Amino acid sequence: LGVLAVQSRELNREREATAAAQALAAQTATTLAEREALLARLMDPRVELVTLASTGAAKPTVRVYLDRVRKSALLSIASLDTAPAGKVYQLWFIVDGVPMPSVTFQTDAQGGALIEQVTLPAGTVAASAVTMEPTGGSTAPTMPILFVGSVKSE
Repeated sequence: LGVLAVQSRELNREREATAAAQALAAQTATTLAEREALLARLMDPRVELVTLASTGAAKPTVRVYLDRVRKSALLSIASLDTAPAGKVYQLWFIVDGVPMPSVTFQTDAQGGALIEQVTLPAGTVAASAVTMEPTGGSTAPTMPILFVGSVKSE
């Protein structure tokens, strides 16, 4: 009877280990599928890359991937200092010479951020820009433009 109890406990441990391994495999498969979908979106020949140039001395990288067909964009940031307390970065799309407010964001400890599914405004986007704004964002830029990039004509 003692041998059966030991074998039963070992079998339960094995089942738990198998369930944990299956959960990890499922999570990994989901992560890989999400990355594959992101890569497919970025590699679509209709997607346009706009690299925003810094207007200051800093050397961070801000890239906007415009998908006019889906009317969306993806924002990729690297090496950008975290905005100070009470401030956030804000993306703008310039349409007919008017800055249209978009998403606000903060960078992580390494200066990076990836913002997906950014909605493009109606009209023809001529440029993209980033400013630093009060937390919550602004309806019109209140601070100098930190990054700006022109968009190819349609």
